[in-house]
Amino acid sequence: MAHNLEEQLFRWLRVAELTCDRGALLVVQDPKVVIFVLIKLARGCLSLAKQLYMNVF
Repeated sequence: MAHNLEEQLFRWLRVAELTCDRGALLVVQDPKVVIFVLIKLARGCLSLAKQLYMNVF
């Protein structure tokens, strides 16, 4: 049963992340800005920000 609960929590976490991404898009109203921020978060290093390729992402 604990395994099932853990699986459900991970599933909820993924859905919550998508909801946050959609909320950001509603607030910013510019998909390019939201994508750029998500790439920055995924990269984890601000010094590499100039090497971001939005089309590839």
